[in-house]
Amino acid sequence: MLRWHWRSAASISSVRLADASKIFTSEEVELPPQHVANFLEGVNRKFCARYLEFLIEERHEESYIYHDRLAELYLRMTLDAKRTGDAGIC
Repeated sequence: MLRWHWRSAASISSVRLADASKIFTSEEVELPPQHVANFLEGVNRKFCARYLEFLIEERHEESYIYHDRLAELYLRMTLDAKRTGDAGIC
C-alpha cells in the first residue's frame, strides 16, 4: 500500500498543495511520518512544511524531531527566497 502512495504521488508537483496533502494525511492509511517528510521535501519544501505543520497541529506530535525539522525547513525556505528575491515563500 505504501508503494501505491509513492507512485500516486509521483505527479504531486503538478497538483495543488491542498489536494496533495490529502494523499499523506489520510486517516485510512498510517504512513511512516519520517519517510513521508523525506519524500515531500524532495518534491517540494512547501509540501513538506505543510505536512510537518499537520503532524504538529492536527496529530499533536510532540517529538522535537518534527518541530526542529520544521524550523530548519522554514529557515532554508527563507534563505532560498532571500537569495532568489522571492517574496512569497509560503
